[in-house]
Amino acid sequence: MSLLSVLRSPRLSFLQTLLSLLLSLVSLSSSYWCVGRQKVPKPLCSPSRRLRCTPVHGVSDGSFSWETGDDRFIFPSFHAGLWTTCEENIFTDASEEKCRSFMALTPASEKGNDTHTHTEMQ
Repeated sequence: MSLLSVLRSPRLSFLQTLLSLLLSLVSLSSSYWCVGRQKVPKPLCSPSRRLRCTPVHGVSDGSFSWETGDDRFIFPSFHAGLWTTCEENIFTDASEEKCRSFMALTPASEKGNDTHTHTEMQ
């Protein structure tokens, strides 16, 4: 059997198609289509957040004055896919991330209302 006949076999073609479908399903379900960091203001310090935060006036010892430049900002990481987005939780010192579906990002006022009844038509 020559190499050319092996490459043109229906079995190999089927396996290649199956592999491409499997890889496309993996890529569609992945949340790593876009990976990066975003610039956000530092959150206020709280009992659960003591590092990389802005002190609340009157709570911490010593005086605080606003700095200039990027010291007022943190750069949490995020990753997003077709269905979900995940971002580093900046409100706790623990290294954790919160993920949510893009369907949950739509405000309730913008979602379709299926329970609306039409009483005008009789």
